[in-house]
Amino acid sequence: MSLKDRIHEELLDIKRAHGGRLDPDDVWRFAKDNPKSALHTQYNWDVREAAEAHWRDTSQDLIKVYVIEYRVTPRRTMVVVPEFTSLSTERGKDRGSYEATVEVLRRPHKREQLLIDTIKRLTSIKEVAVFPELDAVAKAIAAVAEKYLSKAAA
Repeated sequence: MSLKDRIHEELLDIKRAHGGRLDPDDVWRFAKDNPKSALHTQYNWDVREAAEAHWRDTSQDLIKVYVIEYRVTPRRTMVVVPEFTSLSTERGKDRGSYEATVEVLRRPHKREQLLIDTIKRLTSIKEVAVFPELDAVAKAIAAVAEKYLSKAAA
C-alpha cells in the first residue's frame, strides 16, 4: 500500500472514531500519538521549526488580507484584487516573498505568470464539477487553461 493510501486509510479511521467527522486537531493528535503511522511522517515534530512554519503561515495570512481597487484598462472597470501577490516562479528563491500586485500587472512577463498561477488555482477547485450550476464556469476555465497552460509548457 502506498504512503498516500495509508494516509487516506488513517484519515478514514480517525473519521470513524469521531462520529463521522474529521477534525484537524484529531488528525495531528493521532499522528503525534502514533509515531509509526503514515500521518506521523507528514509533520515536523521539531517544535521550533514547527513554530516558525506556523508564524510564516500566519504572516502569509496577514499579507493576503489586504486588497486594493484596481482599474482593468480594457473594460475600464474597477475590481478588488489582493494588494500583494506571490508568483510561483519566485517561491523558493526568497522563501516566497510578495510583490505589489499593481507592479506585477505592469510587467508583461510577471503579469503572464500571475495569469498562469491564477488559472492553476482555478483548475484546482475540484468542487466545481459537483455543481451543474457551475458548468459554464468550468468550461470557461478549461478553455482558458488549455490556451495558456499549454502555451506555458511549450
